[in-house]
Amino acid sequence: MNATSTRIRLSVAVDAALLAMVPLGLNILRLLDPNGSKIFGIALLLLLLFKNLLLMPGVSGAHQKRIYSESISRRLDPRIMLPLVLMLILISIAVWRALGFFYTFSNVFSNVALLVFGLIGAATAYLNADNDEERWLLLKAAPIGIFLLVVANIVGFAVGFRSAPVLGEERLNQTLSLVGVTAGRVLFPLTVGTNAFGSVCALGVISSFLLWDRRSVAACLFAVLTAGVCFLALVAVDSRAAMAAIVAAGFWLFLVRRVSVLRYLPLGLVVIGPFVPFLLAALFRAINDNGLLSGLVRAGSQGAKLGVGTGRQFIWTAAQQQIANAEPLHLIGFGAYGPAQSKFSASYAWIFNELGQTATSVHNTMLQNFFDMGYVGVAVWVWCLFAVVSRALKLSKLSRDRGFLSVVVATLGFLLLQMQTEVVVTIYGAEIIFFFVVLAVSISAFASAKLRPGE
Repeated sequence: MNATSTRIRLSVAVDAALLAMVPLGLNILRLLDPNGSKIFGIALLLLLLFKNLLLMPGVSGAHQKRIYSESISRRLDPRIMLPLVLMLILISIAVWRALGFFYTFSNVFSNVALLVFGLIGAATAYLNADNDEERWLLLKAAPIGIFLLVVANIVGFAVGFRSAPVLGEERLNQTLSLVGVTAGRVLFPLTVGTNAFGSVCALGVISSFLLWDRRSVAACLFAVLTAGVCFLALVAVDSRAAMAAIVAAGFWLFLVRRVSVLRYLPLGLVVIGPFVPFLLAALFRAINDNGLLSGLVRAGSQGAKLGVGTGRQFIWTAAQQQIANAEPLHLIGFGAYGPAQSKFSASYAWIFNELGQTATSVHNTMLQNFFDMGYVGVAVWVWCLFAVVSRALKLSKLSRDRGFLSVVVATLGFLLLQMQTEVVVTIYGAEIIFFFVVLAVSISAFASAKLRPGE
């Protein structure tokens, strides 16, 4: 390995370390204030940009060539990058439209900075990568970042930091109750809602397998440690939908090598995604009207009233009625926190108001995107997901690294499942949308390197 290759490898390792620390940097100030600033995460991204756009090109001709001379399309697949960029632009516009409603100027700046700097930072890191080993190193930064955030939550909880319970109500942990343990749901300190953190923990479990490397015992042990820690946190926070999603994604990963047609399931979920909440609403209605699966009803002041699905059937039915009453703003949406800005959330606010919460979420990513960014946003989001998943599926057919790339598809499948019952891969969950951006850019980089033009 010559001196230039050594510098490139070291530069990529520094990029991976910076990317891995971003999720924790975005949340660490929540220890002091539940609405803590994202400033440390933004600072890490600015450091990454300074290094890749100014520092390294200034001292290394190889870096300068990769960043400023070579065609970006030779290193990053435009079929992924174009819809990804358009999606992040639409989210940024939606955030700006919420200025003065839910967001202050500092909120708007930090959220837009995360999207813009996160995309450019990840892209410049991959532009510098020379080979698959370096690309894998950058991709592994994503699950490590989630792991660090989960560990920080556990440590913070252990030393006495807590999120405040809603109206002082400690809700029963139904996962632990299945094994005879009576306990409440753990309120970790660096979270925005228990279900949101459940999604983070489950993402850490499924993506931890990207860290597995048969050539290294240490890497395998670290992958097992990551999965174990994230799973324990998931059990403690008791997000049953997230747990079901990782079980389904893991089951798919197990079966797909035996039944090849199953590999197209994630792509099918992208296609039917806009219709899923209405199908689930009808399913939950049938279950609750007939008193089925009552053991799944969460105990507490609201659980018995809301039934299986914890009120989602009412939200999605109301959304269906709202969409049926077409109006011009449905084309472009109402901006961030669209359900509240449009006053639509008033129709289902009773679900949350008894718990002392403001109704802003529709518990479905596609519907949230509709109210935030309209039909335009939904169309671009479906395009982006279809591009990312379809390119990942093509890559997963390659004999080399097939197992790793299948884990990438399984991770995407998990996110697709979580989108059906929670609002994830949106600006409301900064660490997960950052994870998705890094994952999408990595698939773009691998596609440019491995797939022939026209594939």
